[in-house]
Amino acid sequence: MLGNFVFSVNVVMPLFVIIVLGYLLKKTDFISDKFIKTGNKMVFYIFLPTTIFKSVYDVDLSELTSFGFAAYAIGATVLSFAIIWLISIFFIKDKKVLGAFVQGAFRANTVFIGLPLMRNLAGDVGMARFALIVALVMPITNGCAILVLSVYGNKEEKFDVVT
Repeated sequence: MLGNFVFSVNVVMPLFVIIVLGYLLKKTDFISDKFIKTGNKMVFYIFLPTTIFKSVYDVDLSELTSFGFAAYAIGATVLSFAIIWLISIFFIKDKKVLGAFVQGAFRANTVFIGLPLMRNLAGDVGMARFALIVALVMPITNGCAILVLSVYGNKEEKFDVVT
């Protein structure tokens, strides 16, 4: 049991240290808002796609096919969305806030937190599998966000499925 705890700490701690370091650097004005904006763009548009590409490129694609895992990921995404929406209806009375809350609650920072965790947990094969699942689930996540935001959004700007 202690071995599992140590393994879990070794997986999560590097990310936790980076988050705390970023917070402290920002709090002490060592880094500026402009640096953060530029750094976020670099990570999102250059480093993250490069890392994902490299992890998928280095792995035998036959190791990545798992219909059951893909079905689980899709089902879990849709189910969590539905549960969060259903529960939120009882607690959030302002309908203008409800859509934004549901969208924010079920959309995770999967790419920014999940990919590094998966690399630490399962190496390149796990990260490559996770990257492919994210690519599969992301359109579903975006569709769910559009659905809930269009239902509770501004009435003049309702989403029209036909056009």
